[in-house]
Amino acid sequence: LDPNRIYIYSNTLQAIAMGYLIASLLYLHTRIRTQIIIAVALLLGFWGAMEFITVQGYGGGNYTPDGNLAEWIDREVLGRFRDGASVMNGEVVFAEWYRYTWILSSLNFGVTALTGTFAGYILKDKAWMPKQKVIYLLAIGATMVAIGWIWGIWHPVIKKLWTGSMTLVSSGYCFLLMAVSYYIVDVKGLRRGTEWLRVYGMNSIMAYMLAQCINFRSVAHSLFHGVEQYIGPAWYQVLMAASCSIIIYIILWIYCYAIYSYFKMQMWSSGLLARIAHQGNGFASLYRIAHLLQQRTAMLIDRHQILAMLHLDNISRISCIGCQNNSSIESSQHTFIRACSNINTEMLV
Repeated sequence: LDPNRIYIYSNTLQAIAMGYLIASLLYLHTRIRTQIIIAVALLLGFWGAMEFITVQGYGGGNYTPDGNLAEWIDREVLGRFRDGASVMNGEVVFAEWYRYTWILSSLNFGVTALTGTFAGYILKDKAWMPKQKVIYLLAIGATMVAIGWIWGIWHPVIKKLWTGSMTLVSSGYCFLLMAVSYYIVDVKGLRRGTEWLRVYGMNSIMAYMLAQCINFRSVAHSLFHGVEQYIGPAWYQVLMAASCSIIIYIILWIYCYAIYSYFKMQMWSSGLLARIAHQGNGFASLYRIAHLLQQRTAMLIDRHQILAMLHLDNISRISCIGCQNNSSIESSQHTFIRACSNINTEMLV
């Protein structure tokens, strides 16, 4: 472990962490109206600090890479622990290529996370119809984009500083994309062909960590060695990036499939128990058999395995609580088998 390689802020994960921290505290302890007011206050606070505070030649409305206030704060507070910084002859030297800011920009990281919370409020509100939710998302998204670009005339849209205008523009685009996705998938029900998107969508942070921690370009380079001379350096870099994305996708897909299969079986078995329990006390014996099935979640049990287990357990000899005659028992068996068949069909779908 090289202590000289330890940096407090180094990538997007820290920005996400700060945003989550601010948004989660506000979500837990304040109401939505207060959250909106605080979000506006944070945007204006960042803008005011960048515009009106001047320290050692930094700030005062200067948004250049070497003259903005956020840059000065990061250099003074983080020092050697800022990403890209090194110590030479006892002095901290900051890399010329590194211009991302973190501490002051954390105000807007929190606002970015809060806008996601606001979108969640809209989607979870049961008082609104799905099409109303789409309209609200579109309207709010378009408004934020417009305000962000107009504000950008005086408060530039700069990604590396994550300015207030950048926060509104990016959040607005996210609202618009959310509206389109929600309309297509949830309102219209057009889900065919979208399942593969869940792999990245539900594991975005893991995908980012894999890309940051493991150099998959070496694998891609080995696969396509010698291709660069035919397609040129620019397209070769595109090929490398695409190959790395595909490799990460395959890893995530295998991981998701294993987890998904396990939990789907858990949900399947729980649904089976719920259906049997709903039938009444006459199914108490069947409930016990289903409980045995639930304990076998290490493997996927199909309908034929269930029927075989029912025959092996000789279910007809088990006395059903509340059943008065053999016809009740036979009816219980058929109902149970039909439930197994239906659930199995749903599991396959």
